[in-house]
Amino acid sequence: MIAAHSVVEAYQKIHPADSAVAAALLSAAFESHMAEVTAADGGTPALTLHRFRLAGVGVFAIGSSSSLTLTVGTSQYVACAGWGTAFVIDDVAICGEDQAVIIAPGGRHRYDLPAGAVMIACLVPPSGMARYGHLASEAVGRGFAANGLMRFDLGQGPFRLLRGTINLVAAALAFWGAPAERPEAGALPNAPLVPRHVKRAEDYLVHNLAEPLTVTALAARVGVSVRSLHRGFLDFRGVTPARYLLNLRIEAAHRMMTSGSCALDLRQVAAAVGFGSYAPFWRAYVRKYGQPPSIARRAAAADQSALARQRVVPAL
Repeated sequence: MIAAHSVVEAYQKIHPADSAVAAALLSAAFESHMAEVTAADGGTPALTLHRFRLAGVGVFAIGSSSSLTLTVGTSQYVACAGWGTAFVIDDVAICGEDQAVIIAPGGRHRYDLPAGAVMIACLVPPSGMARYGHLASEAVGRGFAANGLMRFDLGQGPFRLLRGTINLVAAALAFWGAPAERPEAGALPNAPLVPRHVKRAEDYLVHNLAEPLTVTALAARVGVSVRSLHRGFLDFRGVTPARYLLNLRIEAAHRMMTSGSCALDLRQVAAAVGFGSYAPFWRAYVRKYGQPPSIARRAAAADQSALARQRVVPAL
């Protein structure tokens, strides 16, 4: 058996046995708030999620002891391969030890994983694909298909080394014939304890969203070095402290805008959650939710109006 830390820098292994918990964890892994998880037998999925870093790249692996269907979208490219039993994406792309797939951002895709299948994937930002994407397209002789998928054979050419790396990662994460065990309800038995400084930093950020803050200042406040704070968030939250704060701000703004009781205009909402100007708020919101904040607000207002009309009791 290959020691986990000889292949991966740090990893977190979680066994969620609740559909809502699984969806939340996968949303974090995909950096999406649209993940859905269903078990083929209608029961509760016993899903195993590993989150780790390989050569500085954020990677996650998903496996299950029962058949699963995952539906998720992301604003980044998803490069994925399989280990063990092959799985299928959108009923058209087979992903296994010999086939890999790169998925373009902007759409929702369905991943059907049979029992024993393991999906190993990483998120690639558009800037990364702009730099390296042409190498993959040239190697397979084509680019992305109309469905946003690019498939290539791991048994040919430069991708053979990648297949070996995938097998090493699978071995390091102890996926050898070990299906996910169903834990007791609400338990996360193998989740490592989150360091105190990460929890303290999270608590401070939640209660001080509107304050101008640097990572250096945050590290000093919780009593650790910038490097330790950065590593702690990457290892236990999967994002940098700056990205974590950005997500908190955007989510807070989204809740305010869609609550139906917010009297602030969009620029005031942006300022209330800590954005110095409207432009970066607009870009961050579109990147996270896939639509401008103005459209989200109008949709929420329309929903509130519809609910108000439903509450009106006609006179007899």
